[in-house]
Amino acid sequence: MTRNFLPKSIWIALLFLGMIGQGISLEISQGKIKLILHEQFERFIPYLRSVSEGTGTEEWVPLIVDKDPRTSTVTLRVNEQIYRLGSIPGVRARISKGSEGGSIHWVLPDLEVKQTFSFLRSTESTEADALRIVLDITNLTEKEISLGVRYTLDTYLGEKSSTPFRTTQFAAITRETVFVPDRDNWFLVSEDRERNIGLQILLRGEGITPVERVVLANWRRLSDTPWEYAVNPTRTFTLLPYSINDSAAALYYPVVSVGPKETRRIVTVLGKRGSGTYTAEGALPASSSWKIDLDSLLLPSDEGGKNGDPRGKLKSDLSRVEKFIDRISRRVSDSTPVSKEEVEAYRRVLEELRKQVESQETK
Repeated sequence: MTRNFLPKSIWIALLFLGMIGQGISLEISQGKIKLILHEQFERFIPYLRSVSEGTGTEEWVPLIVDKDPRTSTVTLRVNEQIYRLGSIPGVRARISKGSEGGSIHWVLPDLEVKQTFSFLRSTESTEADALRIVLDITNLTEKEISLGVRYTLDTYLGEKSSTPFRTTQFAAITRETVFVPDRDNWFLVSEDRERNIGLQILLRGEGITPVERVVLANWRRLSDTPWEYAVNPTRTFTLLPYSINDSAAALYYPVVSVGPKETRRIVTVLGKRGSGTYTAEGALPASSSWKIDLDSLLLPSDEGGKNGDPRGKLKSDLSRVEKFIDRISRRVSDSTPVSKEEVEAYRRVLEELRKQVESQETK
């Protein structure tokens, strides 16, 4: 991130004045992840604990730009109105700490918005190394509304190299790009290869709200665009004279209808560059919600059992088989890697269902 701002003396003075009126910040950490919620800016910044290979020194590296937390935003499109959370006149957020992490809470005249953060652990890690971010938006009105969501993340880790971003399919993204996430592009990485540090953003997968499209462009251009952004593939991430090689990612979630008093939930996962598969670390895992579904299939059904009705028992077992087939079908259409633990769970359920069928055949 290279930006031409004010002279240094003026910048220091403004920074000092800003610190005088600065609100509180909530800092929460678990494992390799630290989260800072800024009440003054109504924004969040995730950090990753990194250890220098040469000296063994530990440091917390921000995964997105932290010099000014306001550069990363969440934008709501409500009917024809555009709201940028943290910059809504007359609305102030409340930050709080919970048992699993923290939250930022806004109340607008027609909407209630809560952003909740919890920790995840990837399958290759022994500690938490990702954040699960849940955005709940409730329609407080008596009328149906149309609602879209855009995350704009001010990235920087890949700016030192010639590869600001990459996906599985696109090994080096160096110009403005728009793409629709699919089986070949289910994550986005911004990485500093010299320090071996990378931010990975999950774009689709089980437990993740699918991103409709991703726009990668210069931060200033994206930030100045209220909603839709027209990509020009001939442009790089530079916008003279304001910024040089200044990358940003916009994640668009589709505009959908939300009924009166209904809540729309958006689940996003940001974390350390890795496999993209996670287990619970004080929260429902984004890529391991399969475990809850499969555990429910392992539980014996009481339908037909209490009154000894064999037909009711057979009907219940058949229902479990149908649910298992549906579960497999949904997993096949998912793009995230399958862990050994998950495969073993499927085998366990299949064996249990096979025993149920055999017991019915012997009766």
